Order: sequence, then C-alpha cells, then structure tokens
Amino acid sequence: MSALLGLLAALCWGIHDLCVRVVAQKASILTSLAFVFAFSLSFLIIAAVFQDGTGEMATEGLSRAILAGILFAVACYGLYRAFEIGPVRLVAPIVGAYPVLSTGWAIINGSSLSAVQLLAIAVVLGGVSFVSVLSDDTRATTRKRDTIMWSLLACVCFFLTFALSQSAAAYGDILILNILMRLSGLVLIFGALAVMRDVLFPDIRIIILLAIMAGLDALALLSVSGAGYFPSPEFASVVASTFGLITIVLAWLFLKEALSLSQGIAVLCVFAAIAYLAN
Repeated sequence: MSALLGLLAALCWGIHDLCVRVVAQKASILTSLAFVFAFSLSFLIIAAVFQDGTGEMATEGLSRAILAGILFAVACYGLYRAFEIGPVRLVAPIVGAYPVLSTGWAIINGSSLSAVQLLAIAVVLGGVSFVSVLSDDTRATTRKRDTIMWSLLACVCFFLTFALSQSAAAYGDILILNILMRLSGLVLIFGALAVMRDVLFPDIRIIILLAIMAGLDALALLSVSGAGYFPSPEFASVVASTFGLITIVLAWLFLKEALSLSQGIAVLCVFAAIAYLAN
C-alpha cells in the first residue's frame, strides 16, 4: 500500500513539475506559490468538512506538522526557482535524490552500508554530475550553478518534509496534518510577499493551471504523508522520488526539451540507483 501511494504521488508530482516549468517562465514565483498553497488549503478544508468524524491532531504532532509545512514551502520555492533558470533534465535528478540523504542519515545513526549501496550512491552523484556537465553549453556557468544550488535546497527540504510529515501522521488525522502544513507554509509565503513586495497577479489561464497544480500537489503530499498509517512508510517516499523521471519524459515529449541518448541513460541510472537506495 505504501508503494502504491508513492506511485500515485510520483505521477501527480511528475505532471505538477511539468506545469511548474511552464508557470515559472510566465509568473512571479511567490505569487504562484501563494495561489497553489491557497487552492490546496481550500481543497483540503472542503475534504475535511465532508469526512466522517472530526479530525484531531495531538500536541506531539502539531509542531512537526507546522515545521514540515514551512520546510515544504521552502522546498517548493527552491523547486520553482530551479525550474525557472535550468532545464528539467538537470533539476529533476538532483531534487529527486533525497533518498541519498535518508541513507546518509542512517549512517550518522550507526547503520552500515553495503558495497552495493555505496555503488548506488556513487551512481547518483556521478549521474547527476554527468547530466550537469552536458547541460546546455550556451547556458551561463552562473545560471547552471544557481540551478544546482536551488535544486539542492529543494532536495534537502523535501527530505525533511517527508520525514516530519510521516512521523506526525502517527499523532492525528491525515487531513488535519496536511491542512496545518499548508497553512504554515502559506503564512511563510505571505510573509515573504509582504517583505519582498513581489505581488504580480498572473492571467486567468495561469490561475486555472495553478489550481490544477494545487490539486495534484495536495493529492501527492496526502499520499506520501498517509503512508505513515501503513507498514514501511519509507516505500512511499522512495517510489515518489521517481517523479523526476516522469517530469523529464513529459518535458521531452511536450516541451521539446533536448535529451541526448547519453543524458537519457545517465538519468535512468540515477533514478534506478535512487529506487534501490530507498528500497
């Protein structure tokens, strides 16, 4: 069940990130995030109203849910920024590599790695580096560096978000958990908008697309967080981490982003290694 929830999340996020690539080129990032989080919060509140019984969240899970929401907002900002300046084939493998961080955390806590696990980590790092080196030669080095830095920020924050949200799921209702996450993230985004004065309303077509993105994102995060109710919830995070591969294929099909054979092989190797590490 955890793996199936992860697959659903991967499909939703794969389509969502393709939309991010389009939106990031045409609208203010903070304004777009405010719309996405507000739409998602509205969908979740409506779902909570119609569910049977009243959801609750224990105090132990409250702080984790709020922190997870803040980190999720930061992760989304990093993702949007990365897609704004860099190609999907570079951003997606880096953002999707958060299981490597899970492995690193396990090492810190005393776990030992097998030779195959070390090889998988080397494949992820080497594959990402290979795709980075072969990214558009016409793209300025500074832009490539910024793309990598924003992608790394998103990767770290997604790892922390999933870990916190799954642990918080044990303390209360999944809808209440996600409402708290969206609400805390939205407060952070509104604060950033107030400070940066970066309000620029998109046209109606972009707003409709943002609403669709919000629905996909809410469903994906509900799926990953909800895996906390089932055995081996880490499987959901693992399978969900392959969303980048879906985004790369969709960008190649619909946005006509170039993807050479060698880059395609490198990307496949990266996601195969990620799936192994998360398993």
